[in-house]
Amino acid sequence: MMVVLLAVSSSDTVKEFKRDEAIERVGFVAGQTVLGCCAYSWLGGAFVGSVWDWKVGMCVGSATPLMCMAASAAYSMKVGVKSPGAIASFTGGVDGLLWGYLIENSLISYDVRLPEWATPGIPLTTSLILNAAGLAYSQNSRASEGAYVTKTLFAFQSLYYYYQLKRTLLGDYVRYDSTGAPSYSELKFDFTLLPVISVSSALGGFISTAGWEGYTAGDALFLSANISKGSLVFGNVLRTAYLQTFWSQDRWERERDKYFAVLTQGYYYPDNPTMNRLGGASQIVGGILGAGVSYMLIRKHHVPTMAGVLYSVVPAMAYWAAYAPLILFEKDPRPYGSFIPLVQIGLDVGTSYLIYRLFVR
Repeated sequence: MMVVLLAVSSSDTVKEFKRDEAIERVGFVAGQTVLGCCAYSWLGGAFVGSVWDWKVGMCVGSATPLMCMAASAAYSMKVGVKSPGAIASFTGGVDGLLWGYLIENSLISYDVRLPEWATPGIPLTTSLILNAAGLAYSQNSRASEGAYVTKTLFAFQSLYYYYQLKRTLLGDYVRYDSTGAPSYSELKFDFTLLPVISVSSALGGFISTAGWEGYTAGDALFLSANISKGSLVFGNVLRTAYLQTFWSQDRWERERDKYFAVLTQGYYYPDNPTMNRLGGASQIVGGILGAGVSYMLIRKHHVPTMAGVLYSVVPAMAYWAAYAPLILFEKDPRPYGSFIPLVQIGLDVGTSYLIYRLFVR
């Protein structure tokens, strides 16, 4: 009897392992197909077109998505893909696209004359290299699944917070020269620094989370979403305070363009260095608090990947919904518009809490 139970248990374990392996293979193929459709098709087509012929480039671009799907399927069947290879390769490919474009912009800022093929060629090459490197590294590493996602999210988010820090220090995103145009030397400095900031932040995020036990892709999405959510909440409180200063009819008549700029464009305050400094500082503080709250929550309850994806898109939908009633106040938006940031906070935080309760009961 004992032998039978052990045999059944062993059989179930093997089936579960094979099922997990199959899911990882499907995930790997799906990730490579997405990259093929969204990036490699037009980058590869443009590269081939600039080197040989545009008709050939169009043929290559059209065939690339299917080629990515077939090649990744053949590789996963022949060699196999262990967890978290699917996520590691996909995020590596995304990192490569971002860093390739940042490197390209940095070279252009120094008046380097790049050949035509380099515009698509640089991000395509960096993406393919980091795609393969991510897969290879993950197959022999014990890094958590979420660490690879955090790496990519931090690569993007760090760029945003660099400009928030700059706004805090300067009162604006950039200095201007005597003609009123953005300072070229400062833009060159920014374009030089941005790749360094993105790469170092990504590696820092990866190293700091690689050893977190059970850290999932959903946890990483939850953490990143709450960093942004903290910034938006603090930034919206400041926006609300600023919009309240336009109730005076005189100011409304004189500076309504600034009102609409802050109402519709977000967190930049035209010709107001003090508010910009406060805005930058509030977003940095809010992001830090959001990260702290997220860390405490994911130590108690891990977030499934799909729940993390769902949680991450809440702010976009909440902020879009908050603007909808503004059409009812066409002549004078102030009765509702001056409180839109608070409505956005309410919809975002309220819906986020509902989503969070779906997987934590």
